[in-house]
Amino acid sequence: MFEAAHFVSLQIVIDPQQSEVVIRRLREQQQLRETQQALLRAGAPRQLMIQLYGWNANHYWKQRRFLGLGQDHPRGGRPANPSRRQEAQILRAWDQFTDRPLGERYLETARAAGVSVRQVHRLLEVLAAPDPEAPPAPAVRPGPPAYRTRSTPPGMRDAH
Repeated sequence: MFEAAHFVSLQIVIDPQQSEVVIRRLREQQQLRETQQALLRAGAPRQLMIQLYGWNANHYWKQRRFLGLGQDHPRGGRPANPSRRQEAQILRAWDQFTDRPLGERYLETARAAGVSVRQVHRLLEVLAAPDPEAPPAPAVRPGPPAYRTRSTPPGMRDAH
């Protein structure tokens, strides 16, 4: 019989503080992924996902397909306008969830008002848009252009 000698010694040292940091980051990433998927399931439009998470259109469509949402609002589509009661619920919920990250705020607002994230986003866009019937702001005539002379150090401008 041949007897093998032990020639490898292995010792694993785990740093508990570093482990906790890694575990916390993994939990945060998982929570973010769950929020993004919940937003998509709740009807989040492409524009919102691009604004919130820096997605591009291709990633948005791939995520929708992954979740089996490919045919819901295939071209984005304008959401049905919420009723006056739903509008009030949306605005009340929006104000209630100010402490949440923006993605979660949209999601919780939609859930509380019983509407889609698409409807919440659309209502907030409409409310933030300037009033088309308001008189135009007076035109401000710009002053003379600023020129840089040879004696002016770079970054400094003299108005002439």
